Amino acid sequence: MLRKVLGSMVASLGAVATALYAYAFTRASSMAGLAEGIGEDPATYVFHWQFSTGLYAALGLALLVGGCLILARHSAGAIVSAVAIFLSGTASWITSVIGFARYPFEQPNVVETIILVGLSGFLLLLFLRRGLWNPPATPDKSLERTRER
Repeated sequence: MLRKVLGSMVASLGAVATALYAYAFTRASSMAGLAEGIGEDPATYVFHWQFSTGLYAALGLALLVGGCLILARHSAGAIVSAVAIFLSGTASWITSVIGFARYPFEQPNVVETIILVGLSGFLLLLFLRRGLWNPPATPDKSLERTRER
């Protein structure tokens, strides 16, 4: 039961994140006017916008794949999802430390990072304790329910 609920939630969140960030990626040309309004180079602003939205769309796709792997009873799904969530929580800090982040949408947020790192820790714990929620299939057990008479 936990596997179905968790896999469905992770896959749906990944699908929604991928769709929203892919849409935002395609709207980058309309962001050039915003950059001119704040006195920035439009090409640089659009590049930063496309890099950020492309990165988060790829992480959303990894989250979708991780959720589907959880639903398919692969224990690697939990680790794929944990890594995707951890990277989305720390990506803004990494870009800030290396000096890439220039605009407000690229700045790190402490609360967001704490929540995402906590969720990735939960999924990592589930991966480490995968025997509790993802028991190995044995060849002598049927996947169909049998009726007891």
